[in-house]
Amino acid sequence: MKETVHLGDNIRAIRELKGIKQETFAEMMGVTQAAISKLESTEKIDDERLKDIAEKLGVSTNTIKRFNAESALMYIENVNSYDSATGPTFNINPLEKISELYERMLKEKDAEIQELRKRLGKK
Repeated sequence: MKETVHLGDNIRAIRELKGIKQETFAEMMGVTQAAISKLESTEKIDDERLKDIAEKLGVSTNTIKRFNAESALMYIENVNSYDSATGPTFNINPLEKISELYERMLKEKDAEIQELRKRLGKK
């Protein structure tokens, strides 16, 4: 039996992994925070809307469709605990690195938003 994919849940998880708040994502999408909340509770989303969401999140539509939080966490745990005779053990906190990456990405997006607002003559 095929498991049902809840696209809204996947969008929320990806947004959170990227460190994007609902309010920020709403701005990116040109909608209200309430609209994002409703979107994230929606199981099915049409392909055109999903494509737009994927572009804004910087991922593919397949990433959203196939995202699995449990698998992502397992991957992170396995990378962090790799310990065998064939390779070194890395003492890296992947969640910290992901957090740093997304904080940097958010700063870049904020700068981009400020530049676009300047171009539009808004402050």
